[in-house]
Amino acid sequence: MLPFGMLGACAGAYGLLTLPTTPVLLTLGAFTMFFGFRNIYGLQPAGRLSRAWAIPAGLAGGGAGALFGAGSPPYIMYLTGRLLDKGAVRATFRG
Repeated sequence: MLPFGMLGACAGAYGLLTLPTTPVLLTLGAFTMFFGFRNIYGLQPAGRLSRAWAIPAGLAGGGAGALFGAGSPPYIMYLTGRLLDKGAVRATFRG
């Protein structure tokens, strides 16, 4: 996930400098609502995610981290779909 997180961070930083403010704020609102509703309604993947999902999770997490300052939701979504034990998710994500 690290190389793709770095690429996503570069894209997010570029977007932060070049994109107009209103669409970025609307995207932040949609991003926050999606993650919140996902947690409220307990939407989880049916099975275990494959390792290939690390690519979009890294890109989205890096981009969101650079653009919004909150990149952890895509990482958490990936890790909860990949690791079955919540304790392992917490231990993996501690920084």
